[in-house]
Amino acid sequence: MRVVRFAILIAALAMPATTAAAPPEATPDAAPVTPASVGSPGPALHAVPCTTGRRKIASLCGSLRVYEDRAARSGRTIDIGFIVLKAKHPTHRAIFFNPGGPGASSTALAGFAADGDVEPYIARLLDRYDAVFIDDRGMGKSHALTCDDLWSTRHRAEYFRELWPEAPLRACRARLAETANLSLYATPYAIEDIDAVRAALGYPRIALSGGSGGTQLYLAYARRYPAHVESLLLQGVAPPHFLLIPLEDAHGAQVAMDHVIASCRDDAGCRRSFPSLGAHFAALVRRFDRGPCASAIRARTPSARYGCRRPCSRIASGRRSTARKAPRSFRSSSSAHTAATPRRSRT
Repeated sequence: MRVVRFAILIAALAMPATTAAAPPEATPDAAPVTPASVGSPGPALHAVPCTTGRRKIASLCGSLRVYEDRAARSGRTIDIGFIVLKAKHPTHRAIFFNPGGPGASSTALAGFAADGDVEPYIARLLDRYDAVFIDDRGMGKSHALTCDDLWSTRHRAEYFRELWPEAPLRACRARLAETANLSLYATPYAIEDIDAVRAALGYPRIALSGGSGGTQLYLAYARRYPAHVESLLLQGVAPPHFLLIPLEDAHGAQVAMDHVIASCRDDAGCRRSFPSLGAHFAALVRRFDRGPCASAIRARTPSARYGCRRPCSRIASGRRSTARKAPRSFRSSSSAHTAATPRRSRT
């Protein structure tokens, strides 16, 4: 979801938008291309022609093998996965896309982008630009390091109690460390992988489009390789100099809530409607600290029941009432956020 878009610079073409439903996977349709060596010894490019999206955009699917420890140039190797959507009229120019996180897979979105269902400007740029989707090391198709077992399926309420539960997180880290040097899965190494893929695919300069955590990655890349950057598009900027994702998430949420409470206190209408907003919020947090809260919601139709105490209509009505009583700045921000939320055309 995007609230604010910060566009520093983008080379955009005025092409008609196309929309179509897109599958997430690219489909190989030919024999592998002869691998090309990149550096010596070891790292190599492997790629096969493929098609992407329901529009069957001609693409290249593959990986670049690199050393996990780039400085040592020896030892364990990992494959950096990528998908390239080929331009209709090739100009040897490319836009690289990263959805952020860190942790989100770029290649998983290639099919949707090919059909214009996400980041629709990419589909328009395909007239003259290749679009390159690379999974950062440790993510997606690039030696993924995942912790899928942080929350017990037997106690789903734990998911809402602690964002990073310490014991299972430590266990997962120990497991991942058996097959990876975790200190080498960070932004400085990821940008070297990106530049290696750029060089292997033969692009002299590239446009970079990143969202959220992807903006940090691409700002770091632009600082390291300014001569290789054609342009930047940054959405929801996470500045590297003061935002460390996700270490500051909890602090950021608290600061935001403190500002909301302070703004309400300074607004006559909000203060009249919610005279104890800060105290009520603190009490709610303390209640959740004691354990899960039982709740019941009545469905709109009598036949479907979820163990109910409050009808959905009353909850929705209460939410609308709160929005009406909130300061204008709150309502505008909420409306902008809702308007910026992409609507899905498929289920």
